[in-house]
Amino acid sequence: MEDRPVFWYLTIEENLAAAAYSRWDGAVKADMEKVFEYFPVLEKLRNQKGRIHFRRRAADAGHRMSLMTRPKILLFDEPSLGLAPMITEELFRIIQRLNQEGMTILLVEQNAHAALRIGHHG
Repeated sequence: MEDRPVFWYLTIEENLAAAAYSRWDGAVKADMEKVFEYFPVLEKLRNQKGRIHFRRRAADAGHRMSLMTRPKILLFDEPSLGLAPMITEELFRIIQRLNQEGMTILLVEQNAHAALRIGHHG
């Protein structure tokens, strides 16, 4: 798996806050808690340095951090690459949930069965 935009010397919580650096609203903390809701494994690791836990657990760290910017559309490029099947299933449930909550998702994925199962168009 290629490296992602994670500051290894910061905690997971600090990485998420850094992703929201350009926001001036008071909802950053609430959005951070939403990310922890989507990725419960991060809740347990929130005070640990980014390193391997943040880059490789559950899904792509870049997408978790990008959720802090409140995007209208999110591009997932091979998000299941190198992940265990159980983690891949969890990831696809999260992607589907994001879409059901109103976010537009563009998914590029070699696992066609999983992608077509949750996609609106293929």
